[in-house]
Amino acid sequence: LAGAAAVADITVKGTVYYWNGHERDDKAGTIGAWKPAANTQVQVENDCLAVGDITTYTDWTGQYNATFHQRFFRPDFNHLRANVEVRAQVRLEQGGVGGTAGANDITVACYKTNYILGLDVGGPARLFPYNGQTGDVYIKDKETRTLNVYVGPKECPDPPAPTVPDTQNLRVTSWDYDDDGRRTTAAIFMTQCCYEEYRFLVDNCADKKNLRRSTSIFYPANKSAYVFKPQKGAWIDMRKEDLLKDEEARDEERWANWQDLRCTVLHEHAHKLMHDVYWTLPKPYPWGHGGNPFSDEGNDHDPLSCKTAEMGLCEGWADFLPAALQRSPTLKGLRVFRTAAGHIHAAYNIEHAWYPGLPKNVSDGGYAEAGGNVAWRTDVTGRRDWNETEVAAVLWDVHDGTGWEDMPRSQQDAKPAAWPAHLQWFERLWDPKLERIWAIIREEPECLNDEGEMAINRDSFWTFWLAKHGGDKGLVHGLKAILHNREMAHELKPQHAPEIAKVRVLPGCSTVLFADLAVKEADEEDRPFLYYNVAYGKSKGAEPLKLLHTSDQPLEGEWAGDQLAARIRLPARDQWDRLIVKVHDSMTCAFAQAGDATWRDDSAGGGPRLRLIAASGGQPALPSTAAVGAGGSVWLWGASQTFLPGILAKPPGRRPGWLRYANQVQGISGVVAVASSPTGHYVALKSDGTVWTFSSPGLKTPALGLGDLKPSGHPYPPKQVPGLTDVVSVDAHTNIAVALKADGTVWAWGHNDGYNLGDGTTTTRHSPVQVQGLTTKIKALSTLLTFTLAVDTGGEVWVWGGWWHKKPDKLPDLRNIVDVVAGRPSLALDKDGVVWEAPDRDEFRVYLGARRVPGLPRIVAIAGKHDLHAALDEHGRIWTWAATNAHGQLGDPKRQKPDDCSRPALVASIGGWVAVAAGQAFGAAVHQDGYAAVWGLGNARGDGEHADAALPCTVLTLHHRTTTLAGEGPEARPMPLWLFH
Repeated sequence: LAGAAAVADITVKGTVYYWNGHERDDKAGTIGAWKPAANTQVQVENDCLAVGDITTYTDWTGQYNATFHQRFFRPDFNHLRANVEVRAQVRLEQGGVGGTAGANDITVACYKTNYILGLDVGGPARLFPYNGQTGDVYIKDKETRTLNVYVGPKECPDPPAPTVPDTQNLRVTSWDYDDDGRRTTAAIFMTQCCYEEYRFLVDNCADKKNLRRSTSIFYPANKSAYVFKPQKGAWIDMRKEDLLKDEEARDEERWANWQDLRCTVLHEHAHKLMHDVYWTLPKPYPWGHGGNPFSDEGNDHDPLSCKTAEMGLCEGWADFLPAALQRSPTLKGLRVFRTAAGHIHAAYNIEHAWYPGLPKNVSDGGYAEAGGNVAWRTDVTGRRDWNETEVAAVLWDVHDGTGWEDMPRSQQDAKPAAWPAHLQWFERLWDPKLERIWAIIREEPECLNDEGEMAINRDSFWTFWLAKHGGDKGLVHGLKAILHNREMAHELKPQHAPEIAKVRVLPGCSTVLFADLAVKEADEEDRPFLYYNVAYGKSKGAEPLKLLHTSDQPLEGEWAGDQLAARIRLPARDQWDRLIVKVHDSMTCAFAQAGDATWRDDSAGGGPRLRLIAASGGQPALPSTAAVGAGGSVWLWGASQTFLPGILAKPPGRRPGWLRYANQVQGISGVVAVASSPTGHYVALKSDGTVWTFSSPGLKTPALGLGDLKPSGHPYPPKQVPGLTDVVSVDAHTNIAVALKADGTVWAWGHNDGYNLGDGTTTTRHSPVQVQGLTTKIKALSTLLTFTLAVDTGGEVWVWGGWWHKKPDKLPDLRNIVDVVAGRPSLALDKDGVVWEAPDRDEFRVYLGARRVPGLPRIVAIAGKHDLHAALDEHGRIWTWAATNAHGQLGDPKRQKPDDCSRPALVASIGGWVAVAAGQAFGAAVHQDGYAAVWGLGNARGDGEHADAALPCTVLTLHHRTTTLAGEGPEARPMPLWLFH
């Protein structure tokens, strides 16, 4: 019998929908939609008293299921007339069994008007929330019927026609406590809003055990307010909103009513959620504010003024949480919209402290672009850290994503008049799930900031933040910057503006310049977060200055106490005669420009000259490559490292093949120029004018220039060349090195078999000796195995060595030269950007005369001591030529014919190069975006591969990922060349 009875059960199921006038589809141009009623109470009723009704809840998709069971001892029914009642009550957490309603459920329900002790004021008792019922449906036993229910007044569109058999789409047609369904629809809408807000917190940051209080909403009331109820629950009064009644209102205006109701109930419910974790909500002590203890005056507030710090935090939190839920950076999450008459209804924007082109009135379309009214900040009265809108803005800045925002007007007004852009700060904090914010709320802060109180009484959001995150500079700086840009005083971490103590424009390098900065930053928490930018242009004409970087760049370097020594990139010297440098810590800006006492321009010479990348060797010797990296470090890659692992900083994980990537040389920094030789010998020039050398163990030690000092280690680590100072340029080749001093003298050391050192002898020198016989000052030089070329200040070229030139001799036909490369053949670059070849026979025993290299545009840099020659033009493009392209050294796989190889042509890559070098069968270059690239010979690559490369490939180094999974190795990233930030 039991089995037979079961098949006669009647099941009613379906989905409950309610009309949501806040939904909009701007693409489709529609406002309002039928939405599923999640976790909403329904009662499936029937006409048989013996059977009884079933009360249950929909699930999160709005679906319900109710089964009327036959009893085994006799049949109760062979049919039922059933209807579905939908109630304005959502279940946040289940306390009963299964899907049924239970006494311990945590709910939000909406009732008609206010009540005292369960009785309406002036009306009968209300035992149930707002609700409405469908008409009866005849259902036979053994049937399962799908009844989809639509809750909404007659003004709403009709439900869609059912498309599935045994399915009916029913409208609610009768209402309790309501005449036409408008208030019931509003009530369900409000409970759904509260359910969204609760789920947002619980799913992201809150423990539901801390939020176990039910809420009763009473609607309509005289005003909207959260009211504490001392028993188990809490209540919210909601003022009346005519959501559907005004049939003459346009869609946008009706939508605005729905939005106002949604944002208001979210605001009041946010108070309730805050109260759930507080013993009592933040409330001022009247006697502490000069009022009488029985007055509620301290609780007075509006968006532009709060009389107490406690009310500012309490209201600010409730203004912020709806904004976070709705992802709308406005007070309570209210959105900007335009009426049919063209007026802008703009809520107060809580993202921007200032906005360029600030709208002057509410009808100005600029509000839509800014995402709300930004001008409200000029009307705030009283302290900003007491103001609820400003508090909501602080919480929003902690919550929303990182990125650039405009500094407040006080900073905008203080910038130099010629600065071509508004000032911005970097918002560093990001708390998408409110985990950090909620953790502080759990501490029950009384206000945003209470630094003025005694330390024992400090219980503000700011002081709790410092106590919790004081060891994390990023988090301390992040909130400090938010407070500062909201113009809120903070004394525990006072703001000291950065100071630019010195700017020195360095001698040029290819198409760019660099400047050394000395910056003072007194606040330790702000030191890792300095930024800079450069504005430049010509004084003549009315053209405004231009920014070098579209957004401000991190300023990095070496710290000594509160002093930072940093290097920044500048535009080429011919692009400006006026230049302004800006440095800031995301709070206060410092500026320096030509003519200031801190400014020194050495771009025409007078200091160490930059040489960012070097290449030598390759065939048959191993390639020797090096580049200047972060902090003036030196980096090697590829086969250059074969005999040098002992002085390299090992990458994380010691991944197999790590020597195929770039690695940093230990024990040296502050380098501005580097030179390499085919024997693994490296010479580095520091910014202080000192020279340092290191090499593989096979090098003959005189080339290290260490004098009587015996090199130690295997290989030889970086050591300073004694007695050599004020150097501006260096070069090296097999067992020889040369240096140019600022006074124009040349010094050399190493092997001297063929008068290589220019001192008139063949004596090997372990220490630098001055080249003799130069009658004018030298400004550029280059050395090869057996001879050296130098350019004097008059633009003429000198040569010594090669057995035939005991002392320097002039080459007769090279004039107006600015740079040379000793090679076979040698190259020379004149002041007009023309490249000349200077071929010789027998190490310049016979000079064959200079000839112009055809087919090149204006060139700014040259390279190539071996078979490959390379030139960098004024537009940042690289040109190459050689006898062959067997290893891809020309950087273009299409060039294979001898004539195509020997004629200069562009490397097949993007432009933007700022430095170039060339070895035997490979080339290397530095890009203005801050990475190095190599092409040609496979063992010269630094990207983990070893096959020949016909196109430029980025030099990489190994780093661990931010979060390393078990068994996951380091990842390869571009070698860090911070000179180009």
